[in-house]
Amino acid sequence: MSRRRPKAPSRFITCFHLLDAFRDAACPVCSTVERGAMKALDGLMYEQVDDPFTRERLVDSHGSCNWHPWMLPRIANSGLGVAVICQHLLQVARDALEGAGEAAAAGTRCRRVS
Repeated sequence: MSRRRPKAPSRFITCFHLLDAFRDAACPVCSTVERGAMKALDGLMYEQVDDPFTRERLVDSHGSCNWHPWMLPRIANSGLGVAVICQHLLQVARDALEGAGEAAAAGTRCRRVS
């Protein structure tokens, strides 16, 4: 009869990234979160810029928070992707404002005040 070793607990890749981050002088949690955000932004700039579902989600969320656009200059050659996404978001906002202005103008009557 052979003895079985107890099964080691499974660890996710994030655990190993976090353990690696402890070697840096910076906060390991912040470093891990920032590395993940950079990876996600890199994927967005190179793989998902023209994806309709991704664009719709960006429109629904009105873009991103302030932190993520400040990270974009650190991604090499991301300028075109940033321009495409910003142009789309600005066009949607412009269309919404024009529609609201037209609706307000149609619903009001000019009255002479004496």
